[in-house]
Amino acid sequence: MEALLSQFTLETKEEVKRYLAEKEIPQLFESIATGLLYNRPSDPAQFVQDCLAIVRRGDCDIRWNTFLDLLNPPKRPIVTRDG
Repeated sequence: MEALLSQFTLETKEEVKRYLAEKEIPQLFESIATGLLYNRPSDPAQFVQDCLAIVRRGDCDIRWNTFLDLLNPPKRPIVTRDG
């Protein structure tokens, strides 16, 4: 992201950072990516569309675990640092 921001003036960089923070863009990407890795849906594009539909309806607060299906274990084991 720093490479992208290097193209902008200081004022523009602050505007970009403010926009990202106000719209919770990093949290949105993190929650969708986490959901994809945890759930491993057969149709990832549909999963992303479904996540965005939930966000558009305002049915949830965006957190890292917003799109985890905690009632079902992950489809495949999640590898930890220990192996």
